[in-house]
Amino acid sequence: MLEAHGRGRLRITIRAAGSTITIRLQDDGPGIATEHGGSLRVESTPGRGAAFIIELAVAAGGRSILVVDDEPSIQGLLVEALAREGYKVDTAASGSSALAKIEKRHYDLIISDLKMPGVSGVDLYERIRETHPDLAAGIVFTSGDTVSAGTEAFLRRTGNMTLLKPFSLEELHAALGRFFGTSEPVRAGS
Repeated sequence: MLEAHGRGRLRITIRAAGSTITIRLQDDGPGIATEHGGSLRVESTPGRGAAFIIELAVAAGGRSILVVDDEPSIQGLLVEALAREGYKVDTAASGSSALAKIEKRHYDLIISDLKMPGVSGVDLYERIRETHPDLAAGIVFTSGDTVSAGTEAFLRRTGNMTLLKPFSLEELHAALGRFFGTSEPVRAGS
């Protein structure tokens, strides 16, 4: 209310009519959910109950993801799939390029291949853990090398999610849903 009008007014009225008491709470703010791009409505059928429906815009469009992969074809597929869902997507073809980008801007999630020349996904994780510890948990690894004992030990130690190559778009969406705390895939405009 303060942000909408520089002041706030809350009115509470109580009315008794016969055997019914009506309590009404009313403010002069911007409205429930509308400031978040949503709405609130009530559906009620006598004898069948009521439903309060709150609709909010999906925040995917505000989330940024860095895709780190040295294979242009995989990078391109991920960018296309993520951008179509409303994410802001940036790319890096190497771990060192990713580190430079992380210093310049914030990412909500990093999807990184484990095996890359130079600075590998493991090296990238360790450097991020040192310089941006809060972001280290925000890395989803992709790998075709899960049979290696070293890779398995690393993934067990970090606890980060892993997508095994080749993975489907459904698996990608499920991982994003788990990471961003939604039970369904996060899709812009849904």
